[in-house]
Amino acid sequence: MTESSIRHVFVLGIDEPNVLSGNFGYHGSRKLVEAVKSLGVIEQLGGIGLVTTDTDLLDPTAFPLPEKVVWLTSTPEQVTDALTAHKTRIKQSSGTTLPGGMIILIMDLLAAHTIERMVLLAKQHLPHHEIALLVKHPDPDQWISEEQQHMIQDICEQLMRLQSNHLATSLLYDARSSLGLSVGPDLQDEVVIKTLASLLFLSGQDQFNPSVAQVLDRLRSLASLTSLSCTSAKIAAGKAKRTWTFMRRLFPDWPERGEGNLTDAMTQSKTLIRAMLDQHAGMATHIPPDVSLPLFVLCLVPFRAADPRFGAYSNEIRRFLALEYPQSVGIITSGNGVPLRHLGAGYYVQCSLLYPLSPARFLLAGKPGQLEA
Repeated sequence: MTESSIRHVFVLGIDEPNVLSGNFGYHGSRKLVEAVKSLGVIEQLGGIGLVTTDTDLLDPTAFPLPEKVVWLTSTPEQVTDALTAHKTRIKQSSGTTLPGGMIILIMDLLAAHTIERMVLLAKQHLPHHEIALLVKHPDPDQWISEEQQHMIQDICEQLMRLQSNHLATSLLYDARSSLGLSVGPDLQDEVVIKTLASLLFLSGQDQFNPSVAQVLDRLRSLASLTSLSCTSAKIAAGKAKRTWTFMRRLFPDWPERGEGNLTDAMTQSKTLIRAMLDQHAGMATHIPPDVSLPLFVLCLVPFRAADPRFGAYSNEIRRFLALEYPQSVGIITSGNGVPLRHLGAGYYVQCSLLYPLSPARFLLAGKPGQLEA
């Protein structure tokens, strides 16, 4: 991939019955569509496929399907049909199947035993596409048997084998994490998936951002798994237009309305970044980042890329990172962060870390509730 953002993205959700995530392949796909729509780049999403043996999900009247679903099946063998259809759409839109793109596979960790077959099929049909996995560890209120623990180890070993030749990255997060426990599992899914969407679809908005390929190649060179930390903060609305200010004097219950305050956005972002790197805030697994290794700091800020405030914000955050965390690389993208429910709607900055995660550290972390750094 030579372009800074991805033009052709296909999402493949994989579900199985009785998997502890509660159909994460399906729900994760829906959340990704919502995130991409909120960023205003839904046209870059080529389509969504869903592999599931859950008969409820196969009934559209029981489960509303996310936008852009082009394929739904109960058997993994039919993946070929979806990949062929996606390749046809690429050829129709660009005249060739050579342009780089991305296939995102979304699944629960315990459903990932079929992943090798899926990855090899994808590479066979779309060799110029990178493949990224979004994998969720089982929910905290579920007991994991010894057999399932061995399965997790086998799956991690499988991911390591695939990583060297076929995968761009495997992004792993855990519903038992401090982030999940602080904001709840549903909001954690939204924050993690919006981070992924902003990286894949919008990294070219700032001229100093590394390309998606550079980010994924760097993470892949450091470890076979990638984890993340995510934080979000509401910023001051800023100065409203005169007409709105006048109307609020007449109707004090009306909400504040501005365009987002630049100074507060900078201040809040620095606070969030320090909290993630110095205090291990917002970890999506129980393994903290190793600050001696390279890592990526992704900031989603609610200013349009053409707005002068976006450039001013980018320059200040990059200066801050160079001075305080020189091992980090900044990625600045445009969009509103995921709102925190207790603070309500408004303008939000969302800051995330992407950092290498050793499978050995993850597997040695222990059983649920007993994880250690």
